[in-house]
Amino acid sequence: MAFLTISSATFLSNILCSEQNPTSGDVTVFGRSVTSDKAAVRHLIGECKQDDFLWPDLSAREHLELFGGVRGMSKEDVPATIQKWLESVDLDIVQNDYSSSFSGGMKRRLSLAIATVGDAPVVVLDEVSFDLL
Repeated sequence: MAFLTISSATFLSNILCSEQNPTSGDVTVFGRSVTSDKAAVRHLIGECKQDDFLWPDLSAREHLELFGGVRGMSKEDVPATIQKWLESVDLDIVQNDYSSSFSGGMKRRLSLAIATVGDAPVVVLDEVSFDLL
């Protein structure tokens, strides 16, 4: 059994998400190398960082539409899929409000939805809040 400290978990998260190379060796995600096939790995992973990286002048819906498009979601699937994700994180009522007006918990839930939209097979939660679980 291995235990990871907070800094180790962040370091591992950075390696899995191809933001940092391992000091030695390699890590594979579904057979894709994080060092030699970064683009493919990035398409397989959704990432929810410790800090919320949100644009203050975008709504919750606009954030999800943007990241759904980046992840290759078909235009036909966008409306229903985005609505499902907004409902799953209890943001459907405020979906058209700017993220700058959200509480800290609402921003965390939006960040989680962004990490999972597009059905990434792996989601990395760095410093997950217990209120999200």
